Amino acid sequence: MGKYDRLGKFLSLHRDDKITLTLEQTEMLLGSRLPESARVYSAWWSDASSHPQVRSWSDIGWKVHVHSEKGKVAWVTFRKREE
Repeated sequence: MGKYDRLGKFLSLHRDDKITLTLEQTEMLLGSRLPESARVYSAWWSDASSHPQVRSWSDIGWKVHVHSEKGKVAWVTFRKREE
């Protein structure tokens, strides 16, 4: 099981088309702390990436929108892609 699989599992069970999570909530789901780059660089969340964290949601049909506060990522909104 990959580090971000728990996030993918959570999203796959989520019934709504959208959910917003703080980084702290995301860490609770993962059971571990996100890397500092997830807090500093919105590109860490970029759907254009092939990184394992992105595959955890993109492989199951979700995309992400990053919300920043004071220059740092504060929370993320996951949305189901339209088919």
